[in-house]
Amino acid sequence: MFAALVILANVDVLPDTVVAFASDVSRWCLMIAISALGVKTSLVRFAKVRPSYGLIHLAETLFLLLIALLFVMCVGV
Repeated sequence: MFAALVILANVDVLPDTVVAFASDVSRWCLMIAISALGVKTSLVRFAKVRPSYGLIHLAETLFLLLIALLFVMCVGV
């Protein structure tokens, strides 16, 4: 379905309003899916891992935050 919609959107078969609507729906679905992952996350189990794993997770999170901030600053999204 994803590949078909990519092709249809890029060959200008679909009207712009349909593409914009599908894009909005896609963003909402992604946000709901990420939120569902957060709901299933157990902080108790996360706290039981080795401290070094926690530091790696913190470093990754900060790295991704830095990339996102740089992207927003450079592209202006």
